[in-house]
Amino acid sequence: MDQTLSSVPSNQSEALLTIRDSVMMIPPDECIERASQCTTTPVNESSLCASVNSSALDQFLKVAAPNATGPLNLCNFTVLQFACLPTLSQLNSQQVADVLACKQPSNVGKETWKLFFTKTSTNLDDALLKFSNMTPSPSNVSLSDVLDVLVEVRVDRFSPQRLRDPVFIRSWFQGRLKPFLPSVSQRVLSCLSNKNLTCESYRTITEAFVNAPLRDGQDVCFPPQPNATQRQDLIYKEFVKAFLSRNDTDDPRCLRNSTNSTQWINRNFGPFVQSAPLTDLGELNRNFTAVDVLPLLSLRQLVEFSVTPGALKDPPSVINVMELVKDCQLSAFFDDLSQKVKDVRLTQDVNAALIKQIFDRANLSNLNVTNQEVLVWFQNRLKPLLANLSESVVSPFFTILSTRDCNITQSALRLLNLESSIPTNTKNAIYNSILQSFRGPQPLRCYRNNSFITFLNESLFGFGPLPNLTTFLSLIPQPRKSELVNSVSPSELGTYLRQLEVMNNDSQICVIFNNFVRTPEFLDTEDVPDNLKSAILPCVWPLALTSDNQTEIDLWFNRRLRLYLKFLNKDILGSKDTLNASCLSYRKMVNVLGNNFTFNGSQISSTDVYTTIKTYLKADTDPKCYKPSDATLNSTAWFVNHIGIFITFLSLDDLYSFGSERTIKTFTVNPENLKLFNQKTLPKNVLSRYTELVFLQNPSFSLFE
Repeated sequence: MDQTLSSVPSNQSEALLTIRDSVMMIPPDECIERASQCTTTPVNESSLCASVNSSALDQFLKVAAPNATGPLNLCNFTVLQFACLPTLSQLNSQQVADVLACKQPSNVGKETWKLFFTKTSTNLDDALLKFSNMTPSPSNVSLSDVLDVLVEVRVDRFSPQRLRDPVFIRSWFQGRLKPFLPSVSQRVLSCLSNKNLTCESYRTITEAFVNAPLRDGQDVCFPPQPNATQRQDLIYKEFVKAFLSRNDTDDPRCLRNSTNSTQWINRNFGPFVQSAPLTDLGELNRNFTAVDVLPLLSLRQLVEFSVTPGALKDPPSVINVMELVKDCQLSAFFDDLSQKVKDVRLTQDVNAALIKQIFDRANLSNLNVTNQEVLVWFQNRLKPLLANLSESVVSPFFTILSTRDCNITQSALRLLNLESSIPTNTKNAIYNSILQSFRGPQPLRCYRNNSFITFLNESLFGFGPLPNLTTFLSLIPQPRKSELVNSVSPSELGTYLRQLEVMNNDSQICVIFNNFVRTPEFLDTEDVPDNLKSAILPCVWPLALTSDNQTEIDLWFNRRLRLYLKFLNKDILGSKDTLNASCLSYRKMVNVLGNNFTFNGSQISSTDVYTTIKTYLKADTDPKCYKPSDATLNSTAWFVNHIGIFITFLSLDDLYSFGSERTIKTFTVNPENLKLFNQKTLPKNVLSRYTELVFLQNPSFSLFE
């Protein structure tokens, strides 16, 4: 009959096909030619019905009025009772549909359904049509088994002509079988994919699966339920891919009349394309171009495309993909991308474009986004994109960090520090941004009362050295200068100052030592290069000149400044600090410069020292630094103590400027002073005046004693 039908004109074939359809309901399963994937369910009616009593049902159907056999009454009986009736010819198509609509126990098996459908075959097609138009009931069970059996008893018996008739196929798959398709099984899908379908018939069946409520596409922000995802993936694998992979159809891959990738996908896949790996699509169609169908792809496929070498070749290609990713899908997209992009070498500008998408859309500066979520973004989703980081993303990166707590900031910077491939210009930008962050609206907001230098070292994360002195000081708010300078130990300060390029402005170093309370300890313990000593001396010189404690003064000149004094210059020597020195400090200075100082190669001369001496000692009445009532200042060896070896520069005018004759003459007879004047070459007028003063003080003084 099938051979005859193939040569019958189309206007005469429908009647013959209808006859053929009826005839094909008669043969047993073993007489039906099937593909190996189309298995059958064996039925042993004797065994199945051995313990079933259908007499009550039989009696009910014989005597009940037609209007009494509606679904409310029919549902009082089981499918097995119907199947085990001697004949079901008395059931009309509506009653068969009503039985299908009854709530059935979960243990109704395929064998029962097959026996039931076999006995109702006369009215089955019409019953299925009526059932498909009913409001579906969520209480129906075993629909997958029902569909399996319906494919056995009806679809497997379709003629080759029916299988190639899209209208006929539509009447079944988008009509009679529609209620059962959401529960389609792997067996049915595999069986259908091996039928002798045309591409048009295949598309009709695919459309039927699309119309069944499987899962929404990528436009929905909420992820699909796992069972819906599994069902759609199953349809793709067992039906769509299986059929399109065949080489024995009239139009393998259904490529005919498809002018581009979009048309081919829309016609042959529909939403099931979202279950296909892009590699599958390329294998099925060697002219397939993924970039042409991006709007049709799922989130997973957009990630797969993104990690395909060469797919994301520039920022515009990134934008093309990311425009299809909704904000609510952003985290899921980058969760997947971060796992797959590790082995893909993206260019710097592509990385930057992806990071920009995160910074622009993930609202990481919004405090409604928790710190924990921000941490997930940095540590998981952003991490693979940090290699070869572009300088352009540094500023927005720090804008986000400025709104986050310090733990987030440190975690993010630690992550950056682990990337060895970050270019130098980007590292410099990160370094400068870190320094700038210390100044911000909340200066040093992450400082926790530890050493300021330690804080800087830890906060810079190796992106650059400690800043030069000018920058270092600019990071400290003025009200906190003393606090932060004194948070540093002398050894830390010494280590910092010894670093190359730290000393960019000598004058700034005095800001440190004007606030540093442990300067004596620093000078005692820290050895610094000569250029630093030269810069430090003007800062600490005043500290050596203010004390009235001889022990402390000795420590300053004998130990702390011992290696610094060679850098004395005229400015320091003639400074207000020197001219306002305490008497004991001044006296120590004169002693050290007169006995322990080498002027050769120095920036000062003996004359310079004497110039300071005569300025310091100038007095209108009482000589400076002489107080008979003060045990520390009552020595009459005044010239020795306050001028020393520099007495050789003394002029007569200077002598007169040191104080009144009444007091000065008391110094002249002091043995130490006499010895000093005896040993040094002085101007004659100075010696004459000094001798005169001696005799004024002691007329009986003997020059020969």
